[in-house]
Amino acid sequence: MKHIKNIVFYRHGADYGGRDRLYYGINRAYTYVMLICMGVCLGLLSLMMVCEYRDISGLALFRSYMESPGIAFLNILPAVLLLFLLYFITGRAWIAYPVSAFIVLGISMGDYIKLMVRCDPFVASDMRLLLEAKNMASRYTIDLSWRLYALIIALIFGTVFAAIFMRTPYKSPAGRAALSFVLAAACVLLYINVYDSDARYDSVTNVRYAELNLNQWTKEHKYISRGFLYPFIHSIKEALPNPPPGYSDAAADAIIGRYAADDIPEDKKV
Repeated sequence: MKHIKNIVFYRHGADYGGRDRLYYGINRAYTYVMLICMGVCLGLLSLMMVCEYRDISGLALFRSYMESPGIAFLNILPAVLLLFLLYFITGRAWIAYPVSAFIVLGISMGDYIKLMVRCDPFVASDMRLLLEAKNMASRYTIDLSWRLYALIIALIFGTVFAAIFMRTPYKSPAGRAALSFVLAAACVLLYINVYDSDARYDSVTNVRYAELNLNQWTKEHKYISRGFLYPFIHSIKEALPNPPPGYSDAAADAIIGRYAADDIPEDKKV
């Protein structure tokens, strides 16, 4: 019992009878395992927050995600990676967790609200319209039910747990900087090769797609069938549109410049 206490509540500078490095090494492993578990919980909770879409229950959608391993993995992984990245940057789990939870569960709640109000999923480009969304949401009565309570409980419980049982900071600035760089680079490569890929997106299908009566030709249905975090990240490229091949600002200005700006003649108005 003493050894477990020394590992979980390891303190830098304390005398552990020559076992300092051993205890600290196991404490790091313990911290990483806990971070993985907490990240997985955030990913699962994000999937659970998906709204009942039209006549499809949220429980039915969640079960379909769990029965589709690729969808579950691609939705949970971002939450885990974000948690680790913030931990390496700050060196403290009790800071990394609430920030990660606020981001992951916050945008998940935004998806729930938009689905309730417009039957339309929350995409990356909607981040530019947060103020407008806030004004629109105030005009509706939205039943957040258990979702809001689950978000608050997860945020508070996880933060308190990290502050008490994961309080040993990662004190090596050089080590944290190196790990942050490596993880950030891995995230960029993962985005380019997996999350941004249209071929990968089309290949990851929901095993209950037909059973849920989702239309294979509808973009919104394809989005909803794949959870939230995965399709949300995939939609980032649509928020940053690239000009088509051969596009030229000068050529466009030249074409537009051929037409004089003037009012429509009275006899030609509809």
